[in-house]
Amino acid sequence: MRGQPFDLAELLVPAAVDLSATIEAAARELVACDVGALAVLDDERVRGIFGEDDLLRAVFPGYLGELTHTSFVEGDSLLAPHLEKAAATPVSEFMRKAELVALPTSALDIAQRFMHTDATALVATRDGRFTGVIDQTQFCTTILRRYGWQL
Repeated sequence: MRGQPFDLAELLVPAAVDLSATIEAAARELVACDVGALAVLDDERVRGIFGEDDLLRAVFPGYLGELTHTSFVEGDSLLAPHLEKAAATPVSEFMRKAELVALPTSALDIAQRFMHTDATALVATRDGRFTGVIDQTQFCTTILRRYGWQL
């Protein structure tokens, strides 16, 4: 119903990988969960966050560096070795500090955190334990639909 408050629980996506996961495993989980970032956990403790931008940082700097020294490249032959190396790399090498939000909280608090940080996903905890990821795109979509926007 238009303008009705909602339970933030509907936004929580249990998107996470273990601290020992590889970047390839994290990429599969990003796609499977349809979110832009995953919590990186050691047991149930949040150790960081790994997002699409971290995935790009893991693969592309070396590849783009090679391209600057190459006048013509046929196919993706230069990209393949960087993908193979990144696939086996532990996610812990590219994760960042997570922006944590303790539940219960309000939609206003979530919106302010997105507006005043560079986070595109927040890691929600309850009593210090991982609860889920709140993705910025999903958060905005949910709020706009609640107010009648046709998306």
